[in-house]
Amino acid sequence: MGDLSVRFWGVRGSFPAPGPDFARYGGNTPCVQLEMPEGSLILDAGTGIVRLGRALSGADPLHLFLSHLHWDHIQGLPFFAPLCQESTRIRIYSAREPEDVRAALRMQMRHPVFPVAFDELDARIEFVRLPAGGLSVAGAEITPIPLKHPGGASGLRIEAAGRTIVYASDHEAGDALSDSALVDASRGAAALIMDAQYLPEERPDWSGRGHSSWADAIELATAADVDRLLLFHHDPWRSDEQLDDIQARARQRLPSAAAAAEGTVLRF
Repeated sequence: MGDLSVRFWGVRGSFPAPGPDFARYGGNTPCVQLEMPEGSLILDAGTGIVRLGRALSGADPLHLFLSHLHWDHIQGLPFFAPLCQESTRIRIYSAREPEDVRAALRMQMRHPVFPVAFDELDARIEFVRLPAGGLSVAGAEITPIPLKHPGGASGLRIEAAGRTIVYASDHEAGDALSDSALVDASRGAAALIMDAQYLPEERPDWSGRGHSSWADAIELATAADVDRLLLFHHDPWRSDEQLDDIQARARQRLPSAAAAAEGTVLRF
């Protein structure tokens, strides 16, 4: 059984949250890195990917998986330093058609809202559609999971180094079909990284927005019998103290639960 680590570079949803009230858990939008014996994977390109870009060295090619194209999951990509290097090869994976992904990335960088056009980047960029049956990347078996979210989103079941990690950002619990698919994909996983933007009492006011509560995440994690639950995609207005409280309440029901924090590294 080989080594596997998961590093959180961004854990917030919707928009970045700077300031002292958000320092311990971090204010960057979603970006998670999996490091394995045969390479690494990058999950989403929120603002967390900016710092990751400065830390990377020698990875070739880079493998970036986009759960969907909402802005908080792609807004860090224009500032991802490896894209400005001719030596960089990067493959961008998505369950959507490659031309749809390319069009979205071009749109957020086109004039007059950004000074460098996407097509002017120096890196060699390849777009890959993630098939429903999954594929092998850097020694990992990766299978998409359909999530309930406006416009659609895909979670990921990642099997690598003898472990299974499930990434399920941007999912609104409560739909029997999609919840069942997520539970099945997560069954027995070493870790489930799960959308938990809302408090249970907030859910009725935000129905249809595509996000779950920490209580929803615990229910799904319990049904799937996962080893660890990482609450993710925190509300950008949720302070460190409030996230401490959510974590404490979650651990009363599932001791392995934790609120994901920027900079945390999980080793398996």
